[in-house]
Amino acid sequence: TTNSLDDEEIFVCKLHGPVFVSQLPHADFSASDTAFCTTGCIDFSNQSSASISWHWEFPGADRLTDTNQTPQNVCYSVSGIYDVILIARNSFGADTLRKVNYISVYSQDSASILVHHLDTLMCSGDSIQLCSSGNFLSYIWNTGDTSTCIQAKTAGAYWLTTTDANGCSASSDRQEVSVYPVPTVSVSVNR
Repeated sequence: TTNSLDDEEIFVCKLHGPVFVSQLPHADFSASDTAFCTTGCIDFSNQSSASISWHWEFPGADRLTDTNQTPQNVCYSVSGIYDVILIARNSFGADTLRKVNYISVYSQDSASILVHHLDTLMCSGDSIQLCSSGNFLSYIWNTGDTSTCIQAKTAGAYWLTTTDANGCSASSDRQEVSVYPVPTVSVSVNR
């Protein structure tokens, strides 16, 4: 169709049928947590647009790749700082998103108990000092005490759980303490 407007021609075309506009995918994601302790597992949320398939890469994770839209239960058992990569695809192309240093996995020194005087045998009425082997943010002994060291005065098992500045916890092995009764001494004089 041709129209005239002040000596210029304007052409108008009519389209018949649907019009398709191609849209490239856009990769985006988030994680349920990005800083946690070893043996932690997290879930990923895919926030990509215009994508129909996904390829994930998890360097440092127990599972290195995944093709699910929203990977669940991705576990990290070694401390470190890790990237996460998502490639979102559709029939018009692909988009890659690499989040550098996105996951921080912390480890904690193991908790252990130091026994002062290296002996866990004592006489009734005595005590043995038990201490944590390291410096941590918090301590909780099975007795309920929250100090670095405790005085064990009764026979039984003692252990503690420590938490570091990253929120990572570790529990010590059990330390058995034995108490022996004070022996009775009788002195007799023979004449």
